[in-house]
Amino acid sequence: MATASAEAGRGQACWNVFPAEWVERLRSKYSQPLVALELLESPEGFEDVLGVISGNDILQTALLRGRLQALRNQLAVKRKIVQSQVNAGFKKPRLPVHQSDSSRAQETFAVAANALVPFTRKRGKSGLGRSLLAVEDDPDILESRERERWVEVLSTYIIDAQLPVVALIEGSEDRRQAWRRVFGARRAKTLRNRARSFKHYRMWLETVRGLAWPSRVSDVTDFLEERSKCGFSVPGELLAALSVLESVGRVHMRDRFSSDETVKAVAQSITEELQGRAAPRRPAKLYTMAMLIALEIHVLDEDASLFSRIIAWVISLQHWTAMRADDVQWLDPGRMTLTDSGLSGVLRRTKTTGPGRRAREVPVYVGREVSLSGNDWLQVGFALFKMPEVYWERMYFLPFPSADWTGGVKKHLSPEMLNVCIKRVLAELSVPQRGEHAWVKSSMSLLPQELLPYWSGHSARHWLPSWAATLGVSKPDRVFLGRWQAGAHESNEYIVTSREVVHRVQMQVVEGAAVGHSGIDERPLLNELQEFANTRGVSFARGAARHRVWRTNDSGHRALLLGFPLDYEHITEGLDVEAALEVTVEDEDGLDPDVSCFPYWVSISRRSQFRRLHAKDKCGIMPWSVFRAEGFRSVDSANADAWCKTCWKKVSCEEASASQEVSSSGSSSSTELEEPEQASQEE
Repeated sequence: MATASAEAGRGQACWNVFPAEWVERLRSKYSQPLVALELLESPEGFEDVLGVISGNDILQTALLRGRLQALRNQLAVKRKIVQSQVNAGFKKPRLPVHQSDSSRAQETFAVAANALVPFTRKRGKSGLGRSLLAVEDDPDILESRERERWVEVLSTYIIDAQLPVVALIEGSEDRRQAWRRVFGARRAKTLRNRARSFKHYRMWLETVRGLAWPSRVSDVTDFLEERSKCGFSVPGELLAALSVLESVGRVHMRDRFSSDETVKAVAQSITEELQGRAAPRRPAKLYTMAMLIALEIHVLDEDASLFSRIIAWVISLQHWTAMRADDVQWLDPGRMTLTDSGLSGVLRRTKTTGPGRRAREVPVYVGREVSLSGNDWLQVGFALFKMPEVYWERMYFLPFPSADWTGGVKKHLSPEMLNVCIKRVLAELSVPQRGEHAWVKSSMSLLPQELLPYWSGHSARHWLPSWAATLGVSKPDRVFLGRWQAGAHESNEYIVTSREVVHRVQMQVVEGAAVGHSGIDERPLLNELQEFANTRGVSFARGAARHRVWRTNDSGHRALLLGFPLDYEHITEGLDVEAALEVTVEDEDGLDPDVSCFPYWVSISRRSQFRRLHAKDKCGIMPWSVFRAEGFRSVDSANADAWCKTCWKKVSCEEASASQEVSSSGSSSSTELEEPEQASQEE
């Protein structure tokens, strides 16, 4: 009996290692606590334990993963401490250490360390995602910390290679700050990708060649040949990493491997071979029209939780503003307004805009009458977002949801967790059914759990441009939808033009879907969805059949035939707030924004600033389709690096034909002039 009691006591002590709310679920799965502890040692066992404590719920799995990982790390540290204590018993005692005043020595060491070492490696949680989830903070500050982390890694590579910039920084008073500055305006994610790409090459170089930096072209090409079974993007990523390190390291152009023609040719050849063997890229799939209607209905669903309705509102905003999931958190919550003209907001930063870029901030717009369901989802969602449970002064757009999703907590919601929340809301959607004047929800679920992986966080980015193209909207208007030409216009001009164009295109899509259009055909999208459903064992009745919302109008075109035009409530407050919208774009002095009025124009590339000269309407490249364009009256004033080959051929042909016409007309005119003269002589 005593032995059994002792074993029960030890078992209870082992169970106490886990949080109390987990123990009941773990006991039901595992007979002994040591089984669960042993499973944590392997990746497969870790996922098994995580599934038990989360009940295989998607959101709970994401939330509990960090806690379980922290517990596993804590247990590993305890084991190391115990092992070190055991090992200490077998070690010889050290000699006695004399006590001394170490304050001056510590101060001297701190000064020397700051001067000699570019960065001191920090232990513990340093990832941007973990920092954002830990506390409420300014994302810009956390981005700066993450950037410093990768600057540290890349600067170590440069120091080990003894590139020329090392000698320059050694003469700086603050070497830490100097290393931060020499990497320019490159963002943390860019530096992270370059560091990870170079890491594998650096390990190979040290192991095979015993070098910290390549000494000849074969040191690069041999590595690429050995990586012939990697992904097709690896050669290009390695050249990009070498380019950053050589640029920051101030390597002379003639000594740069990233621009060597042999290295580039080998990389292009290997990339072509890998692309031929690789599976075709799977673009992000578009949401169906039924999903967009169901999301608008969900925003008005009072039976749903507050945070779920806000996420549905955000998903709809993503679609009508062509935003990525990464862009959502950079919306400024304090500068978003809703007026009779629609919703206006400011993106402080995107993948291609922000501090250090030509366009620092860009506007987003949603027209007031934009609705596919006939419900005023825009105003209802905006009112929900302004509720005190989820709205307070902060630098990011969405907070982390509370445990019961009735509000938010003061933590940053990372893009990864936003995608998890989106999946949960999609799983809550109901099949839309026709009401008297608008669409309403039914009792049937729209999306089975098996179909949720079909869509990604990038699905909303191209939904509006794709539908606009289907309905015949011109490309110059479509570029405003995704803010692809935000840096090619002056600030005030872009704000006024983009608002008018975006509102007009949005209403074209709404009217085309509601009334009908010859280009509407969602059958290819539904067929692809059903093909994916078949691979997951989902029948047609549970899959694509629930997304059929179209009917045929009198002209034989597919249409929704409900909910248009929207009957919305007018807003009397804040009508002049939109005028205070500040969207800054860096303007180049002396440039005429209207390039079309010049006979010649120069296209300027984003990275190398290469200037290519074009003649007006002589080739298929348009000024609005390039990074930046400048207009000129003459060829000499353009200061271009090269002619456009197509434009040059056409201009040369026109000049040749013009010269022939001039010469022929000149010869005929001279004959006419000579003839009277000859006649007078005859007379």
